[in-house]
Amino acid sequence: MVFVAGFADAATYTSSYNLFSAHITGNFIVLAQKLVSYSGLSEYFALLTFPVFVVAVYVSGRIHTAFGEKKMSFLVGLLLVLSGVLSLLFFNHSITQKIVEPIVLLLVVFAMGVQNALNKLYPDSVLGMTTVMTGNVTSAVLSYCSAFTARNESHKALFKDTLWMILGFFAGCFAGAYLTLNFSLGVLIIPGALVILYNLFHQTLPHTN
Repeated sequence: MVFVAGFADAATYTSSYNLFSAHITGNFIVLAQKLVSYSGLSEYFALLTFPVFVVAVYVSGRIHTAFGEKKMSFLVGLLLVLSGVLSLLFFNHSITQKIVEPIVLLLVVFAMGVQNALNKLYPDSVLGMTTVMTGNVTSAVLSYCSAFTARNESHKALFKDTLWMILGFFAGCFAGAYLTLNFSLGVLIIPGALVILYNLFHQTLPHTN
């Protein structure tokens, strides 16, 4: 999921709107920059991401109560695939694309809102936040100190696991930025398909604690 979040975040930021979909608070920085540079009204699209994100988290809470973790994770993949398909369908349609691209971006924001909620509702299923790496970097550095200064083996394992999460996120960022820059937001089908396939495959595995 860290790869997926990194991919989605970089893809939407690489788009013409320079929009963060996973690091939603980053859009406040973008908005502040727009305000001080006296940009046109159309540049304030980032304002819409906050209510969409809030609704996504609320919906996630309802899904959590009714269906559980699997349905929430599957919804993330489904929304990303839908975003990619819409982008491909209307790519290079000059008029329609201007209408569809904002919808695609908000769908990705919604998907990342669900993934953020997953992290909070099911903290035991992940080592750390899969959408925001600041806390994971802090955890990795502190674990490194305990692991290699105090010779703490459990912290050594935690450091390695957290490091893999950070590298996975960076790999997603690189892939998302590169592919979107060269092939449009249609590449969002890739992380969406990965999530769906993981859920389908994971359901066939025996449950282990």
